[in-house]
Amino acid sequence: MTSHSDFGEIAPEGWPVLAAAGIITILLAFIALPLGGFALGLMLWLRHILRIPVRRVPVDGDVVVAPADGVVTSIERQQQTEDRHMQDGLPPMARITIRTGLTDAQLQRAPVTGRVRDNFLIPGLFLGAADEVTARRDNERREITLETDAGEAVMMVQIATRTARQLICRHGPG
Repeated sequence: MTSHSDFGEIAPEGWPVLAAAGIITILLAFIALPLGGFALGLMLWLRHILRIPVRRVPVDGDVVVAPADGVVTSIERQQQTEDRHMQDGLPPMARITIRTGLTDAQLQRAPVTGRVRDNFLIPGLFLGAADEVTARRDNERREITLETDAGEAVMMVQIATRTARQLICRHGPG
């Protein structure tokens, strides 16, 4: 038997979106039932992507877990660059790029245990994500540097696009 929690809860930021979608669905159903049915389908899709997914995370402190649903598009080692708004003195880091799709949950989690060292929102554009290099450079992004219990630095970068504009982080440094 499947319980409600198997589907995940709704992120707090998702409730206003779902409420608006529900009102629109009801109004469209009164106008034309097929439109209401279509709107209901969109509302179910929104509920799917605005959920907090149930994830089983290993308790091993040396494990790095994917912070987001999606497809890994690249893994590379990178030096600290001039456009990064982080504290000095961090060693080179691995950069793992995960592209989320329209059917993936749009909530990201910390990939490691530790504390938030930096949390910056860098204003920018909302271009499409087709050109990853341009999007990484020009689009609005949130850079979060985590420090593990072992002193390792892990950076998560959320890049806004035309369809994904909210880059919310509930945790500040510390």
